[in-house]
Amino acid sequence: MYSKSLKAYLAKVDGKFIITDTIDVYEVNEVGARIFDLCNGKNTSEDIAIVLAKKYGVNEEIVLEDVKNYVSILLNKNFNAACV
Repeated sequence: MYSKSLKAYLAKVDGKFIITDTIDVYEVNEVGARIFDLCNGKNTSEDIAIVLAKKYGVNEEIVLEDVKNYVSILLNKNFNAACV
């Protein structure tokens, strides 16, 4: 399961989504914002993929790979923490 870093948060500024830890700021699209939001300590990458696949009408397996790649980027930027 994934959870957000305690220092990172999602905001919408002037119609744009950003993820920030008050030092670094990254603009993300709606899907990136939703993935970050779903990293609540309860959802697995599979759970997140199911939600997104249903919302956007796309294949779960493709979405799952995208979710894993995106979360990996968030982890590298210390915006998320992997939980077992």
